[in-house]
Amino acid sequence: MRVAIFFGGPSREREISFAGGKTVFNNLDRTLFEPVPVFVDSLGNFILTNKQIFEYQKIRDFYPPASVIKNAKKSTRFKVYAESLGRLSDNNFIEMTNAVGQPILPQDFKKHFDFVFLAMHGAPGEDGSLQGLLEWYGIPYSAPGIFGSAAGIDKTLQNELIERITGVEKQQMTIRKATWDTENHGELFERVKAILGLPFVVKAPHGGSSIGVAIVKEDSEEAFVKAVEQCLFRLTLTKAQWTAMNQQAKENYLQKIANVEESIGFPLVFEADSMVDKGAIVYAHPQDLLEKLEDYFSYSDTNAILTSVHGESSVLIEGFINGKEFSCGVIQDEEDRPIALPPTGIEPAVETYDFQAKYVSSATRKSIPVNVPMEQLHEIHRQIKAVAEALRFGVCARIDGFVKADGTVSLHDPNTIPGMSPTSLIFKQMVEIGLNPTQTLTYLIRASLQDRAKTGKNTWRMEQMLADLDRMIDKEVGRLSEKPRVAILFGSVLNRLDESLALAQRTYSQIAAEGKYFPVPVLLTGSPTNHVLHQLPVNFLYKESIEAIKESLYAEKHPFIVECIRQAEAITTKYTGYFDQTVRHLSYEDLAHTVKRVYIAVMDMPSTDEYSVQHFLKSVGLEWFQAH
Repeated sequence: MRVAIFFGGPSREREISFAGGKTVFNNLDRTLFEPVPVFVDSLGNFILTNKQIFEYQKIRDFYPPASVIKNAKKSTRFKVYAESLGRLSDNNFIEMTNAVGQPILPQDFKKHFDFVFLAMHGAPGEDGSLQGLLEWYGIPYSAPGIFGSAAGIDKTLQNELIERITGVEKQQMTIRKATWDTENHGELFERVKAILGLPFVVKAPHGGSSIGVAIVKEDSEEAFVKAVEQCLFRLTLTKAQWTAMNQQAKENYLQKIANVEESIGFPLVFEADSMVDKGAIVYAHPQDLLEKLEDYFSYSDTNAILTSVHGESSVLIEGFINGKEFSCGVIQDEEDRPIALPPTGIEPAVETYDFQAKYVSSATRKSIPVNVPMEQLHEIHRQIKAVAEALRFGVCARIDGFVKADGTVSLHDPNTIPGMSPTSLIFKQMVEIGLNPTQTLTYLIRASLQDRAKTGKNTWRMEQMLADLDRMIDKEVGRLSEKPRVAILFGSVLNRLDESLALAQRTYSQIAAEGKYFPVPVLLTGSPTNHVLHQLPVNFLYKESIEAIKESLYAEKHPFIVECIRQAEAITTKYTGYFDQTVRHLSYEDLAHTVKRVYIAVMDMPSTDEYSVQHFLKSVGLEWFQAH
């Protein structure tokens, strides 16, 4: 099956989508699927590309090309996305898109692929818009359908529906932009405090990846105004602020605005209170705005108001919940029944679990399951399954929430396309029930075909694709016991532990996706002269750190995880054959009887002396390769 991987898009979460697309490409099972990378640029163009694109770190590293920026007569001092170039000539547009691949139109999708794996985030990739386009052209896609996607993008609607479904009341209110712009901010602040108290949370109703969220903790009108403006994606710039900056500081300020994961992004609307300059003008490029601001503040003392063209029309304000935060995935079995995964506890070492904390910082601690009593874990699952079923979150979704001090469970912020980066919670939760990342992606594709077959559109074709895929999955699972076993040896007796873990995860994923061998994680502990080997179940490999693995080596499994594994057993068996949960203590001789070769992901041990890993592997006749 030819599986297109859609990534990028126009939303503020495009860089997370790019990272997710890379993860899907690297982990997709090559024995079942042919991956077809499709870059969706920020203008909405679909571009067939190749795997070399994933060698870049960020979208702006390759798109738009520097030559096109120069041809468009735009400054190259700023790193911008394609929408900042304005209207391009036909030649420039062709040069830009051809630099990364072949542009294709939706009516030609079927010529190039059979299925679309959506690694998209935010509108319009996650809100039902792209899903509707694909259904119009008869292309099956991953994740929930149009209804679930539309419900999953609107935080205000979510809260209202979740309250009806679970019976748990949530304190919230909205402020429309029109109200904010006409009423007294101090009076609005007093009204919010009277209804919700302090602290409270301000959110952009349609923003994901924790972009557009602020917590107001102090009794400060200034903090309140700043939070609301942030979630409307609007900035106010004073003449004093602008004139206090030197040229480099001004450019840095505008570059930060252009970074969509940090600020409001371009294009944006410039508005002024000056009677000379009344009105709104759209600026697409930082250089153009720089020139405008220099000119504007040369004659005006009034503020410049900068608003994203994709700003919100209202903000959602919620009462702050002081409790244990968690995130819980939910999938479905072949009878369309929701199966909740082990909920992950989130303990950020920062005040707000925002974009940086979620995707960039390593300061956030996670635990599976969240550390609450069994009764509350069961209540989390009850509510998660009820919400997923009522809101038509078929295939897969991730729902966040809190367990309050009184034991009440409060859900919020469903996500119908969970992040697909290597550290994403959905992978960590799926591996706890026995599915590695490659098997998880296969599940998502198979379950999506099952869900698409229920729409009444192209039903026969969807059922045929589903039946063909089931036969291929059954065949590959039947071959697992025949595949040569290879060890991924990681860990250390010295330092650099987590570098070794990351290398082992990458190596495991590559081997699992290729499908030629059966990868076996093996942890090295002990001392430089006394090596101790542990053959691990796959879920150990995806724990937060090697120290966390060591703590779990021979510990009793949490009873709730045991329940989750049992509830998902039919799913796990379909994609793995059998989930081996046993930790085995091995000698090098035992290892030689277990695997055919070894990939070494140990980072900091000598490779030549008599106590090296390589020496011991050679002594038992095992072929080895250095992992990269």
